[in-house]
Amino acid sequence: METVLQSHKVLNFLDLSGLGFGDKGLKYVQWGLAKNRVLRDLNISGNDLSNDCKHILVEMLTHTIVKSLDISYNHLSMAGYIADRFLEIKGVIPSMAELNISNVFKSGFDDKEVLFVSYFKRLTSLTIDKNIFEKSFVFRDFITFLT
Repeated sequence: METVLQSHKVLNFLDLSGLGFGDKGLKYVQWGLAKNRVLRDLNISGNDLSNDCKHILVEMLTHTIVKSLDISYNHLSMAGYIADRFLEIKGVIPSMAELNISNVFKSGFDDKEVLFVSYFKRLTSLTIDKNIFEKSFVFRDFITFLT
């Protein structure tokens, strides 16, 4: 996969959903996309990604101009980590227009996840279905963010 991705330095859309490549596979994707600066749409849903890969995802986001990111149906609760690294990727996150985090936060949607989503100032599409809101005030804060 890495070699194929490296040979296409101008990919705009990449759908790797449902391949089940896991954290190790995401590292190969990162290496393959290292020289691609124009990737706009990245779908890595359903790949059995865990919290162990969050640094790889942040690194990938710092080197591309992703406008649409789908990380749904993985085993992540990485919002706090990405929020902590916001300054590193501040040029990437605000420009993202579409984000799909369906069925991602296995431990529940808490205040860190609301903070995480609030960084995306230009979202025109946000999908959060199949996530659990831990406390009612988190849901209230989330709805407040949306309005």
